[in-house]
Amino acid sequence: MSEIHVGQYPKLSRRDFLKVDGAAATGALLASCGPKPDLTHIQVQATKQALEPEGKRIADLLPQWILSGLTRIEITPLELASVSTRPVGTGQVYIETPTHLVVTTAEHVGRGIFWKNLDVSFPFGYENRSIHIDAGIGAPNGPAPTDDDWWIQAVTKHSDVERGVYHPIRAIVIRKPVGFKGYVTRPEYGVLKPYTAEIKRGDIFYCGGFPVDTQGKLVFAEMSYQRDTKLPDHGDIKFHEFEGPLGEGMSGAVIMTQKGECVAVVSGSVQEKNIATVYGIPFAKYNPLQDVLSILQKV
Repeated sequence: MSEIHVGQYPKLSRRDFLKVDGAAATGALLASCGPKPDLTHIQVQATKQALEPEGKRIADLLPQWILSGLTRIEITPLELASVSTRPVGTGQVYIETPTHLVVTTAEHVGRGIFWKNLDVSFPFGYENRSIHIDAGIGAPNGPAPTDDDWWIQAVTKHSDVERGVYHPIRAIVIRKPVGFKGYVTRPEYGVLKPYTAEIKRGDIFYCGGFPVDTQGKLVFAEMSYQRDTKLPDHGDIKFHEFEGPLGEGMSGAVIMTQKGECVAVVSGSVQEKNIATVYGIPFAKYNPLQDVLSILQKV
């Protein structure tokens, strides 16, 4: 449990490379108005979706089971004075069993602070649309879990870039209340599947998340793959680079195929001249499957 409470934010130094784990206000809908020159790229895209069925078109392309696992992550720090905002990110259910819910996100979401509460919400949830978790339950010096609690049982390993150890995709293993019979995602949800085919420049993929620029409103976007690239202070990780309207608050979002296969997990983005460059962690290479299975097998 200690890794989810203590750590260091990674250094991001390429131009205005964004850590997409900032705060977002909840629930407000984007006003239905035409695009303005001073809007960011993500605001332009979201405004288009408010005026046209673009967001629905993309959502309709994706399997319902994968949509049901799309989640907004909001962390309440133990000491609000220690951070200026509440960390917010996007996640995806990795697997759901009768006893556990496993959510993936980018490693840096919530790292470097003590967690007080974790709120995960599922706009397309099958039976549960929102779960509030006291992050102290089961933690060192925290209360022991009861049969009625949702609680964070474990997280996967964290990175040590200086030593060449990389675990950039975080999996949060959440224990369901004892005897809980429901599902957050659809019962047919399997393990999140990596996309293993060769990726070519110009290939189109899809992504949904909760950007700060739209005050947490869910936005869907098309992503165009450009190349693989390294970033300063991230060691030997080669990120997939995409063009697409993603921004702060979408860290941890899954970039996927139309079949729901996971290509990458959003790590950050840079916006220049109304074009957003998005950096994705290759999912096939950094798939946390073995770590997740190891945790679940100990239950």
